[in-house]
Amino acid sequence: MKIIKVLGISLFAALACLLLHVRSAAETATVSGESPHLTMNSSGDMIIVYIQPNQGLNLAVKDGISGEYSTGCVLQDLNAYAPIIKRDKFGDLWIAWEKEADGANDIYISKLRENDLADIEKVAHESGYHMCPDFDFDQANDLWITWISMVKSKVNVCVKNTRTQKCWVLNHLCASNANSPKIIVDSSQRIWVFWTGRDKGRDEIFYSFFEGTRWSPQCRLNREDRIPHVLPSVALGPDGWPRIIWSAYDGHDYEIYWSQWNGSEWSPEEKVTDNLESDFYPVLSFFSEGTPVIVWSKPVGDRTGIFCTYRYGSRWSDEKEIVQINQKLDIVPQMCTQNNRLGVIWQEGREIKSTPFTFIQLEAKGPFRRNVEEFDSSASSFLKENTYIGFGDSITEGWIDYLHVPHLGYVPRLESLLYETYGPSKVINAGWGGEITANGLTRMPGVLSENTAGYLLLMEGTNDVVFRYISMDTTAFNLKEMILTCRDSDVFVVLSTIMPRNDKRWHKKFFRDRIFELNDKIRNLAAEEKVPLMDIFDIFYNYPESDGGWLSLISDDKVHPSIKGYTLMAESWFNEIKNLPFPPSNVKAERFRDQIENFVYEANQVSWQHSPKISDISLFKAYAIYREDSTANDTELKLVKTYDLGDSDARIAGYIGFPNRIKNGNYFLDFDIEYTHSYRYIILLIREDDVEGPSSFFVEDDT
Repeated sequence: MKIIKVLGISLFAALACLLLHVRSAAETATVSGESPHLTMNSSGDMIIVYIQPNQGLNLAVKDGISGEYSTGCVLQDLNAYAPIIKRDKFGDLWIAWEKEADGANDIYISKLRENDLADIEKVAHESGYHMCPDFDFDQANDLWITWISMVKSKVNVCVKNTRTQKCWVLNHLCASNANSPKIIVDSSQRIWVFWTGRDKGRDEIFYSFFEGTRWSPQCRLNREDRIPHVLPSVALGPDGWPRIIWSAYDGHDYEIYWSQWNGSEWSPEEKVTDNLESDFYPVLSFFSEGTPVIVWSKPVGDRTGIFCTYRYGSRWSDEKEIVQINQKLDIVPQMCTQNNRLGVIWQEGREIKSTPFTFIQLEAKGPFRRNVEEFDSSASSFLKENTYIGFGDSITEGWIDYLHVPHLGYVPRLESLLYETYGPSKVINAGWGGEITANGLTRMPGVLSENTAGYLLLMEGTNDVVFRYISMDTTAFNLKEMILTCRDSDVFVVLSTIMPRNDKRWHKKFFRDRIFELNDKIRNLAAEEKVPLMDIFDIFYNYPESDGGWLSLISDDKVHPSIKGYTLMAESWFNEIKNLPFPPSNVKAERFRDQIENFVYEANQVSWQHSPKISDISLFKAYAIYREDSTANDTELKLVKTYDLGDSDARIAGYIGFPNRIKNGNYFLDFDIEYTHSYRYIILLIREDDVEGPSSFFVEDDT
């Protein structure tokens, strides 16, 4: 392999000089690339491995004093991606990376020597899809590496000692799903492997350890299995025992949790963050004096921030925002510490950015102050019947050919279609480019509070497919929680599958299968939660070849719709909206009394008419009438009648003593009442597929 030159000086020579505190003159102010990962040397210089598109693996050294970079290519391979870099017990640099070729995905690892990647080793020899490597070194400097291996229908957590070439599978008991493996060697030479997996519930944190002869049975670290636990990060504390953090859902958003090993057992999981945002992508490390520090990212209003906290004894510091990113971006920070210095890197568009901190600088930063908003889950009487929210990622926001063009997206096109059919209508664009569902789940209450819409069009999950460390089960969980959040606010949801794409990921079986898996889960979710489904995947994928086929619906960026695609998307949303079970109009409740001799009869007559938006009543099978007792302060709604649209009894004129007072429309006579009590009613329409529509406004009898 040729020595890579940087303005006449080899990168490796520059690196060697750097380690001797001699500064290279071959420097740049910025670095462009993808998938960065870093380590640091004793001088506080950041050593970053990343992918340079159309080239391969590159290395950059960021000077700890000047802040400028020395860069160069270490492996010219267009199929290499997702590198990680670490140092062994002697301080030498090692790089692991993935490479896809001929439908398979393999993992390679190599040591950096002088001017070459020496002795490149293929980690897994079995044919399959191998991904997400992590590695560490024991006291003898033997390299241990873990990864995920997908072979046929099994998803295995594998680990290998590269000196002995012995390999083990750790998750025999639940091999249907696993990701995010992490490996660490503690001070007693125990090898620990942690991963996210699923047994009977949601994604959880599992671990196994090796003590010289065998691996322990897999164990669960978290307590609750009904919510997702994802994205573990591990580090050794000053006592040589492992600590672990991860993100987990707490009923509102994702927070960060912590546990530590004391030599005999793991401590109960401890909640590190507790706020109104989704704390995601956490990374754990330690300063030299033993202080643990956590770095993560989250959305803040209409931008993104990178945050940190550190631990004083048994208490975590206030959250501190260390990087403000004034864009709507999904940021995955990487972090490393050396002595009392901390380095943070992240990818922002096509640029790799980084910033160093000392512990003193972190201490000097003030706590993050958020604008606390009380989210109003007001009753449906305050919601606007003709207002819709388009909620999702950049496909909702409106991008074509790498350009931000919301005026050309589906939202304004749909608004025009609704206006032409139903009169004044509004569709609010609540798209956030690059958003994953975990962040969308956190963002949704604010969107619902700010926009009093009656309906929400939910299409999200495309970016979860790309981020391999999130399972499609967790994505479906997040979408379900979004539906429940809307339901709590009396907002009616229309759910959509995600569309096909034509980028490099679509042509990789792993990502294509994730799209299929997620869309199947979305279809099942719509049926389980009884919400309407707009199947944009099938609509796009089955687009007639005679009209250009589905590829004609994708823009040149190969991810977002073309103008033609957005037009079809708007029409598809509109076609589903036309068939919604809109709430009835002109709903009334009146108390009637009649007497025959000594017998007094009282009843509430509830009347209504079909919504004028409904063009085909044959799509619907019944109205459901609910009642609450206002006098008894009983706020529980009780179903008192399912009014079958084909029920002839509903059309019989009156009962004993009660003439039919309704000449047009529908009515129900409620005899099961206390004469001295007052009642309130709501009515909703049920579609033939059991989808229940939004309810009417409350009406109260006139007692």
